[in-house]
Amino acid sequence: MSEVKLGSIERLKDPREVWPDEAKDFTPWLKENLDQLGEALGLELEAIDREVSVGPFSADILAKELTSGTEVVIENQLEQTDHTHLGQLITYASGLGAGIVIWVSRHLREEHRQALDWLNQNTSLDIGFYGVEIEVLKIGDSLPAPHFNVTASPNEPVKAAKAQANVPSGRGLRYQEFWRELILALKAKDPSSTSASPDKAGPYSWFGIPVGRTGFAVRFAFTSKKTGRAELYIDVGDQAVNKLAFDSLLADRAGIEEAFAEPLTWDRLDDKQASRIFVERPGAIDDPTEVLAELRSWAVDRMLRLRDVFAPAIKQLELSQPTEDAATGTVEQEADEGS
Repeated sequence: MSEVKLGSIERLKDPREVWPDEAKDFTPWLKENLDQLGEALGLELEAIDREVSVGPFSADILAKELTSGTEVVIENQLEQTDHTHLGQLITYASGLGAGIVIWVSRHLREEHRQALDWLNQNTSLDIGFYGVEIEVLKIGDSLPAPHFNVTASPNEPVKAAKAQANVPSGRGLRYQEFWRELILALKAKDPSSTSASPDKAGPYSWFGIPVGRTGFAVRFAFTSKKTGRAELYIDVGDQAVNKLAFDSLLADRAGIEEAFAEPLTWDRLDDKQASRIFVERPGAIDDPTEVLAELRSWAVDRMLRLRDVFAPAIKQLELSQPTEDAATGTVEQEADEGS
C-alpha cells in the first residue's frame, strides 16, 4: 500500500501580511469577494457600496442579502475587536436601517462576542448580528487562502420559534417551506447557484440568486395575480441607469430569447425605479403540495436558464451615469474623465 502524503495547514500570524492596509487593501478585497463571506454565513450577499456615510462616520461596506432584500452593514478590522467599533457598528446599523450586521475582525474578544449574543437575544426578529474572524491559511508553498470563522450569530432555533409565534397565519410558513425546498433544489442542480442556507429561508413572497454584477439578480416571485414569475430584476439604485441597462439588453432581444428558448416579457416599468424581464405561469403559494412541487421545478429551471443567458451580457454592459438633456429630454452617457 502506497503511503499517502498530506500537507500541513499553516496559519499566517497576521492578515496584514496579505492586506497591509485595512482601508486600502482589505475593505476593497472584501467588497469584491462577499460571496466567500456569504458562504461562511449561509447568506447570499451582494455589495452595494463601501465607505457609506452615516453622519460624520462611514460604514465600511453596505450590502444586500438577496434572499430577503435585507440591508446589510459590514464593519471590518484587521486587529482584535474594540469598544469603539462596537459602538460604530450599532450606529451604522441604526443609521442605515440594516437588518443584518456583520463584524469581521482578526479576533473577536470574548466580551464583544457576549455583546453580539445579547443583541441577538434582545432585539427584534428583523435584525441579526454576526461576529466573524478572518484568518489566512497556507499549505506548503500554496497561495494564501482566506478563511472566515463565524464565532457569533443569531440563535436560529430561538429566532425561528419567535417568528412562528408572530406569524398571523400559515402563509409565511408556507413561503418558508417553499423557499427551503427551492434552495435545496437549486443547490442540487448547481451548487454554485446560491450561498443561501435552507434553514434561513424567510417568509417572503420572492427569492433571488446573483447574476455576477451588483444591481442585477434573478428572482422567483409569487405575484398578486396568482402567477409564479421567474425574472431578471434590474435595480442598481438609479432609475436612469436601470433604464439604460434595460434598453441595452433589449437591443439584443432576439438573440437573448433564442438562447433562452422561450419568449420573455420585457417590462421597462417607466414609472418605477427598477426594470424587469420575466417569464411566468399560473401558481400561488396556497396551491396544493403537488402543484407547488411542479412550480418549484419550473422555477429552478427558469432561474438557472435566465442566469446563464443574461450573465455574459450583463457583465459587458457599460453603465456610465446618464444625464438628461433638459431641452430635448434625451438621455446621453457621460464620457469617463480623461477619455
